[in-house]
Amino acid sequence: MARKNRVLALILSFFAGFVGADRFYLGKVTTGILKLITVGGFGIWWAIDSMLLLVDAFLYSLGKDSGFVKDKGGMDLKYGLCAYRFKNGSFKQDWFTNHAVITRDPLTDVSNETTQKTWLGRNWKWAIPLTFVCFFVAVFTVILSFMKSSEVYKTSLLTATHDSRVIEKLGYNISDAFFVSGEISDSAATIKIPVSGTKGSGDIYIKATNATGRWEYQTFILHTDDENIDLSSAAQK
Repeated sequence: MARKNRVLALILSFFAGFVGADRFYLGKVTTGILKLITVGGFGIWWAIDSMLLLVDAFLYSLGKDSGFVKDKGGMDLKYGLCAYRFKNGSFKQDWFTNHAVITRDPLTDVSNETTQKTWLGRNWKWAIPLTFVCFFVAVFTVILSFMKSSEVYKTSLLTATHDSRVIEKLGYNISDAFFVSGEISDSAATIKIPVSGTKGSGDIYIKATNATGRWEYQTFILHTDDENIDLSSAAQK
């Protein structure tokens, strides 16, 4: 049976441990279901599993073979945090090669020890950059989703798209673009929202604070090529 990938288990545990993804990957279906039902053991189980896998990956990179976390069959996981592993006083490839494989030549009856490259070892030139690109795209998408789901964003966009002056300027079916920019916290927001309708497009600029449980707008305007429409009064209604 092939050993499970410790790095993949760590990633699953960190990003999807609340639904037991790491446990399911390791073949531990029963505890995976329990982790799913309890939302990662109310966060405690998630934290413990993630920490153990992280420590395992670190110690494995320093040469420790046996880890705290094992798969369903009790086998240790493979691979550590680094592409190279330090053991017996020297660094050796970890991610890019399997362990030594002993083959026997039937004609000469001589055993040969060879090292086989893993899939990552054969394809790392494009696989690793692609992984980083996908990771940053995922992080960026999560940040955008967080911004668009915030109260100040949704309220501002709804107010702007239902304002008669904005409708007259941009037309109907006004919608926001996928890419937005700015910063949002519990107490302050600085946002730029590109919007477009049937007649044109523009940018909504927002600067607001929330100190009393209600957003107060210092700046709330629709900027187009030939006009700025102040929407502050509409936001305070």
